[in-house]
Amino acid sequence: MNPINMTVRCMAWEERGLWVAACIDLTLAVQADTLPAARRQLHEQIAQYVNEAVSVDAAHADALLARRAPLLDRLRYAFWRMVSQRPRLRRTVKRLIDRAGLVIHHHLAYSEPLPLRLA
Repeated sequence: MNPINMTVRCMAWEERGLWVAACIDLTLAVQADTLPAARRQLHEQIAQYVNEAVSVDAAHADALLARRAPLLDRLRYAFWRMVSQRPRLRRTVKRLIDRAGLVIHHHLAYSEPLPLRLA
């Protein structure tokens, strides 16, 4: 088995009582009841996807591993990543959202390191 290390950009949010976790770099998504479960399921889905891409469909692995989410999703990720890293900006965004009467629940943008063992 050859080890492969990659880091992918992911984000998670709560929607109608479920957590949605999405991988921006591979256009994959999962739903779960809790944030840890959503992150774990997404991690497993990414590992399985990458494993199949480089083993079963090796001829097309470059194209499969270069899939990108639509621009709007990438911009959404960049926004929430920036907000999550800056407490002062987070407070300002929360005030603006509250004033607009919108409800934004639990957005999280993160990078997921994936040490994988490939067959």
